[in-house]
Amino acid sequence: MSEAVQVDAPVVLLLVSDLMFSIKLTNDLKRLGYAPQTVTVKKLNDALASHPPLLLLDLMVRGQDWEGAIAVAQAAGLLAGVTVVAFGPHTDTSLLRRAKAAGVRAVLANRKVMTDLPSVLRRYLGATTVDAEEDDDGEG
Repeated sequence: MSEAVQVDAPVVLLLVSDLMFSIKLTNDLKRLGYAPQTVTVKKLNDALASHPPLLLLDLMVRGQDWEGAIAVAQAAGLLAGVTVVAFGPHTDTSLLRRAKAAGVRAVLANRKVMTDLPSVLRRYLGATTVDAEEDDDGEG
């Protein structure tokens, strides 16, 4: 049975290849009143053209160049007004640093996004001046 999403619900883009993460995020976002839309790197610019307020980016997305996609989207001005929140394993500090260098607004541990999505949304959805930060709570 699929859950109904409000017609005027804000779209949240998900660039996630892990099926379990994708299902959990999709279900949680719908429950919280958002309209999740899963995208691939190939379709990211098309999805960003609709000016969604948030992109949740799995840094471990398999077989896709998220760094290149973010660079292209920034160059095209498609990230204006879009909060990009990336998540990945807290133990891969070089990956988290690469995300910051790519211009991602917030870099969080997997655990933070998976267990506390409502507070992540409260903190970052619609935020325009939040500095990028790593939320390394010791778990990932």
